[in-house]
Amino acid sequence: MKKTKAVAICGIICALSCVAMYIGSATQVFDISACVFAALLIIPVYIEYGTWYAMLIFAVTSVISLLMLPYKFPAALYLCFAGYYPVLKAFFERRGAVLSWILKLLSFNAILTALIIAARYIAALEYVSLALNIAVFALANAVFIITDILATRLITLYITKYRPTLKRRGLL
Repeated sequence: MKKTKAVAICGIICALSCVAMYIGSATQVFDISACVFAALLIIPVYIEYGTWYAMLIFAVTSVISLLMLPYKFPAALYLCFAGYYPVLKAFFERRGAVLSWILKLLSFNAILTALIIAARYIAALEYVSLALNIAVFALANAVFIITDILATRLITLYITKYRPTLKRRGLL
């Protein structure tokens, strides 16, 4: 029964993630926000059912998003980093506060560097100024840190407030 419920919840989360990603892709204004929202939806599944189901949601949402979205940037961002970040975050946070932040920032900046290099080759850009690169890295890191803090607070809110209510009602 628990596996059936887990698969059903994963299907609902995948559908909701794909709808959010589609809205972000269609408007092209909420593309990054939709990607982060879809990634945050994985957190309760990771807490309740573990890594396997969280990564299953990541894989299914990635494939469906890459196939269905008219504008592929949110799907690429989800596939390259945001989709598996909740699981990576949990893994890193077992290491202590300082090492956790170092690992999170190193992994984010490695992926960001790879995405920027790939974008340069795809767009055939010959020269991009150093100031622009510094600005992109500074802003992206600021957004990443804020998003990580938000995710931590949402996890705390889920565990302290919503999880007991859902368990009492028999929904988990």
